[in-house]
Amino acid sequence: VGGRSGSYQGLMKKMEADVMAEVKAEAAKRGANAIVDFSLDYDSIDGLLMASAKGTAVVIEDLRF
Repeated sequence: VGGRSGSYQGLMKKMEADVMAEVKAEAAKRGANAIVDFSLDYDSIDGLLMASAKGTAVVIEDLRF
């Protein structure tokens, strides 16, 4: 009937924060100021929990006249 594991959810939130920090740092290193089409995925192989992310680093310019 479902349930939640607080420690498991806490680990996933920490992984998400770590991945987001790495993605933001890499985008900034490439001169981007935004990431579009971002997705975060979790996977487990033989008990090892992994997180992977993908997205496109872009520069958004101020187009106001």
